[in-house]
Amino acid sequence: MSNLADALTQLVAVVRPRPDMDEGGMAAASRRLYGVLHEYPEDVAVAALDQWPRESEWFPTERELRDLLDRLRIKAGSGVGKGTGKGRSQVPVGMTKQFWERVCDVKGEAYAMSWLRPGVTAEFSTNNVYVNQVGHDRLWRDFENLIRETGVAIVIDPDVARLLVDYIERNGIGNYEPKRRRA
Repeated sequence: MSNLADALTQLVAVVRPRPDMDEGGMAAASRRLYGVLHEYPEDVAVAALDQWPRESEWFPTERELRDLLDRLRIKAGSGVGKGTGKGRSQVPVGMTKQFWERVCDVKGEAYAMSWLRPGVTAEFSTNNVYVNQVGHDRLWRDFENLIRETGVAIVIDPDVARLLVDYIERNGIGNYEPKRRRA
C-alpha cells in the first residue's frame, strides 16, 4: 500500500462520517478524494491527511481538503514551476512568498486564500503576482503600502480570470456567473 493510500485509510479510521453520509457515501467520497490527493505532491497530500483530524472530527469535503492542501502546498513551497508554462508558479516564491506571508499576518490566511489562491485566483513569479482585475483592485486597496514596500508587482492577466472559472466548473460550485464590467 502506498503512503498516500495508507494515510487515507488512517484518516477514515479516525474521523466520523458526516451526518448526511452513509457507509457507501464515505467509500465513494474516499475514492473521489484519493483522486484529488494525486493532484498535489505526495508529501503535501500525506501531511494534509495527517493534519485533518486536528482540523475537524468529520470526514472532509472535497473543498475543505483542497483548501488545506493549498495552504500546506504554499507553506511547503511545493509546486514551483507548475503554472501556465509562462515561467510562473502555483505557489508564491521569492518576494511573492514574503508578500503572501505578510498578507496572512495582516488579514489572515482566509483573506489570502480568497485573493491569492494559487492556481485559482493568482499565479506567481519571483517578483510578480498575476491576478484578475478584481483581485488587482482589491489588493491595491488593502495593501498599497505593502506592495510598494516589497516591490512586488500586481499584474492583471486575463488567463488568471479563466483559472477561477475553470476551478468553479471543475468543482461544481454553484451557478457562478462572472460580473461583467461596464466599458
